[in-house]
Amino acid sequence: MSAGKKIPLEVGQLVADAFIHHMAPHAERIEVAGSVRRRKEQVGDIEIVMIPKMFRSQLNFDGNPVGRSTDKIDSGIQSYIDSESPGYPALTRLNDGVRYIKLMETVVGVQIDLFVVRSPAQWGPIISIRTGSADFSKRLVTSLLKNNLRCEDGCVLDSENNKIDCPEEINFFRAAGMKMIAPWLR
Repeated sequence: MSAGKKIPLEVGQLVADAFIHHMAPHAERIEVAGSVRRRKEQVGDIEIVMIPKMFRSQLNFDGNPVGRSTDKIDSGIQSYIDSESPGYPALTRLNDGVRYIKLMETVVGVQIDLFVVRSPAQWGPIISIRTGSADFSKRLVTSLLKNNLRCEDGCVLDSENNKIDCPEEINFFRAAGMKMIAPWLR
């Protein structure tokens, strides 16, 4: 999709739904964010937030896990790219990010921005910030400062670098001293 080109919300929702449907087996949690979640009539890209499922790469002779845990996100994306099913649009990976993966859905021509929640990041800050709007997210993060808090890499920290638990969006809003606001009102 060329810069500045937008697509109707209904088309963006269909692309998001197809991507989420395919990636759901590889996710602990996955949801649409951005302008699709805010229900804007026209959307410029599709933003998705995901917590990947983890698996162990090897098992010892007793069947117990050994080695480093990894997640299933890359295998999920690759299987989507390799899929030629009519229900799945063509997808191209544009970067090799770990927390941010940029993809292009090539049938409609819309970019998919996948934000991966990896520790110490938590769901609450990431889904809130990625839902936006940009001005709203800035106001939300700035409000943390009034409470002697800050958001760093998707994690809320106090002045002594202690993690403030924000597993859900409402927790992030509370940390910022704000009432929860529905995405379509942001």
